[in-house]
Amino acid sequence: AGKRGIMVTHGAEANAPDVAEMAFGILLASTRRIVRADKMIRRGDWTKRIPNRFGAIAGMTGGKLGILGLGAIGMELAKRAKGFDLEIGYCNRNRRRDVDFPYFANVMELAKWADYLVVCLRSDASNRHIVNAEVLKALGPRGHLVNISRGWAVDEAALADALRHNVIEGAALDVFDEEPYEGTELLGLDNLVMTPHFGGGTEHAQRRMTALVCLNLENHFAGKPVASPVPELRDWANSPDAPTPR
Repeated sequence: AGKRGIMVTHGAEANAPDVAEMAFGILLASTRRIVRADKMIRRGDWTKRIPNRFGAIAGMTGGKLGILGLGAIGMELAKRAKGFDLEIGYCNRNRRRDVDFPYFANVMELAKWADYLVVCLRSDASNRHIVNAEVLKALGPRGHLVNISRGWAVDEAALADALRHNVIEGAALDVFDEEPYEGTELLGLDNLVMTPHFGGGTEHAQRRMTALVCLNLENHFAGKPVASPVPELRDWANSPDAPTPR
């Protein structure tokens, strides 16, 4: 598109608060065994020994949250993490100058440090299976993984094996390598929470996306820089050579 002089915009950041909200929701569901506890009550299995049924539950307060990809969603997640008194660390392509969180140069070091690892990466083929068996082992037997970015960032076979053999304590996925998910290896895992890729599907997000589309159109036809160019065209969008209405 750039070679043809066509500006391309996107609304990826408009739903960032909603996706971050979802990440926290399913992280809580995983760490506090919420889905498993709900099923237990519905089965009529509630007894006075509930904690022993699920094993020791650490609780999130005071833990370490590792954010893999500190973009718009990662920053929204960090804002919410402060309310849980979580220590925040991150791994990013580049160190950010606007935060003072501990920076880790690679995902392995982040996983070793973190209690909870949340994948917030952008869509980039180089990130395929960046969370693999070695990363999960580094996260450890009390660790929890959340993926709300792209399904292929996590090696699902390695994740299933790690959950089955208690390499990590739990995980939660809102995204999958192939969607809709039609596999079987994840379905029987009680220590995995799954949702159907609807983290950003809220009314608030839709309104923000609509407003952003309108703003981009207004700016373009007024000869102003568009508000949300795709990353590949960001520099061009703010240059004198940016496309103007014809």
